[in-house]
Amino acid sequence: LLVWGCAETASPGDLEDIAADTVATDTVTPPDTKPPPDTNPPPQDTGPPPDVPPDNCVTDLAYFDTAIWTPVLSQDCAGCHTEGSLAEETRFVLDLSEAPDALQKNFDMFGVLALDHSFGESIILMKPTGQIAHSGGQRFYVGSDTYLAFEQLVRRYEKPGGCTDPGLEIPVCEQQPVNAGPVPLRRLTDTEYANTIQDLLGVSIVEAAKKFPNTVIGSGYSKYPTANVVTAARTEAVFDSAEHVAALAIEDLDAIIQCGETNELACVVSFIKDFGMRAFRRPLTNPEVATLFGVYQQCPTDTPLSDKVARLIETLIQSPQFLYIHAEEGSPVEGTEDVMWLSDYAIGSRLSYFIWETLPDDELMAEAAAGTLNTPEGLTAQVNRMLADPRGRRMASRFHEEWMRLYRIPIIAKDAKLFPTYSPELAEAMVEEIRRVTEHMVFDQAGTFEALMSTPTSFANQVLADHYGLDQSGAVSFDDWQWVGLDPETRGGLLSRAAFMTAHSYPSTSSPIHRGHFFLEQMLCQVLVIPPFVVPSVPEVPNGTIRERLALHREDSLCASCHIRMDPMGLSFEHFDAIGRYREIYDTGQDIVTLDTIAEPDLTFTDGADLVKQLINLPEVRACYATHWFRYMSAREEQTEDDCSLEAIVAGFEESGGSVQGLIHALVQSDSFRVLRAVQLTEEVSDETP
Repeated sequence: LLVWGCAETASPGDLEDIAADTVATDTVTPPDTKPPPDTNPPPQDTGPPPDVPPDNCVTDLAYFDTAIWTPVLSQDCAGCHTEGSLAEETRFVLDLSEAPDALQKNFDMFGVLALDHSFGESIILMKPTGQIAHSGGQRFYVGSDTYLAFEQLVRRYEKPGGCTDPGLEIPVCEQQPVNAGPVPLRRLTDTEYANTIQDLLGVSIVEAAKKFPNTVIGSGYSKYPTANVVTAARTEAVFDSAEHVAALAIEDLDAIIQCGETNELACVVSFIKDFGMRAFRRPLTNPEVATLFGVYQQCPTDTPLSDKVARLIETLIQSPQFLYIHAEEGSPVEGTEDVMWLSDYAIGSRLSYFIWETLPDDELMAEAAAGTLNTPEGLTAQVNRMLADPRGRRMASRFHEEWMRLYRIPIIAKDAKLFPTYSPELAEAMVEEIRRVTEHMVFDQAGTFEALMSTPTSFANQVLADHYGLDQSGAVSFDDWQWVGLDPETRGGLLSRAAFMTAHSYPSTSSPIHRGHFFLEQMLCQVLVIPPFVVPSVPEVPNGTIRERLALHREDSLCASCHIRMDPMGLSFEHFDAIGRYREIYDTGQDIVTLDTIAEPDLTFTDGADLVKQLINLPEVRACYATHWFRYMSAREEQTEDDCSLEAIVAGFEESGGSVQGLIHALVQSDSFRVLRAVQLTEEVSDETP
């Protein structure tokens, strides 16, 4: 806690109920007991000699040849990883000769890389999937058939001499202990801060919220802590905001604290405990109460109560217990080291900031005190209640705004000469359309992912009706937002709307690269790694279309690995310009061609609408959508420890018929939501650190 100092110190007051004893108990696990060894074991069938494999055995070298070398290494990787090519200075240089020992040499060389786990996993699994820097970009994605073949090869190197599928045991989640990835410490976002202050103090804090550090969306979602680290400037902004909030709060002191005839010391202690519990989202510890009471004591005896309360409020809302989502530990999870069940109060905070983006209300706090939030039934009841609240609706639309990356719209200036109708009012209307459609579809209509991605109906106001060219000759007035039908052939689903097209375009032109990148990462969860070299610009083609320019761009082997995957998907939306208007031809009079194919997954599509229609029926796309919800909820990327949680989340999503609300329930019921993995600090902190 930050401690305020005043000029004088009053005499210590009597604090009732400050001290409490804490009893720690140790449990002793009895040593394992084993039966005595059998002194006369039965003979065992040892099988053929070690160097004589069974007739049906696929040896390691044979597997390398048929599953890895022939279809992948000799075809795809050989373009760079041979003598005289780009990667000739690396450890991975293939021998393409017909020499008798060439296959064995390649096998042995590849084994060195397979057993290199310096990045936490085998390099041959991480580089071609783009999880670490690779000049050739991502060659295949995690979970693909190629990835599974490479994974089995790694296991063969780890346990050589096996046959088909040696050592590659697929874990059964029902048999695995409860686990979860490490949770980063994250500060409240600016939205969460404003909501929390409003609910905590009941005051309008528009100016105070402006003083609080703006939340930066880096790679991921607004809840991600990486881009919102503490700096000197941000610390000062937190101080200024807290000072402003406290000044506003004490303008109506009776709404904050009412002592009446009660002794001031006892009244203040009660305020610290009650107000502090709401601010910290859990009961205060005895040292916390004592520290806060010390802030009160340090003020002169003649200091008005309002000023003392202001100091306490400032201290509380600058404390890390308030500013950070506190993952308080409960009991240890049996069978998994360093993993703890979250306390009911921590579950309440996670629920509230996930669904409402604010502190828990009285009912959540009461349920936490009763110990019911760590049960499936308790969680289900509270999620149903919270989703029925208007704040739950806003959560659903915020996720989709961030998933679609609509935060780009305010920072993309469109060319005024090319797009004279584009304005701040139109930009805001585009985003508001997505908000309204999402909330309506999720809570008032079918509520499925498929419905969101295919609905031809929408909300429009006057500025958006003009932009879409809606027929306004009828009785419908667009003075307010109206639920209207759009052309199902061109405007089916969220990803056909002006907001998406505008966010994924350049100031003066559409951008197949940006649009394709979205589908690659947000719909297919394929990783696109920025190459560690200067990316050549898209070549100019006199009188050529963007499709012709990108085709020429892909002739560069350095560019092809990424662009061959994302360009076709982006080009399928070329009927939409840089502000999402539909067009039949380019301004130059050239035809727009949208027919295309991609290899992973294997699809042929006529245009963007057809692409989306096919994608939303693929299990991997629905799993990717669920994974993005997981990232939004957890404020982090998924880790290996989350695999079983993600499997259960995706299964729950499918069982609900693709319902977004069903997915939210599955997220909250997952182990990764309900447990905490302790993170060991790598540096010791001195006791003398201020």
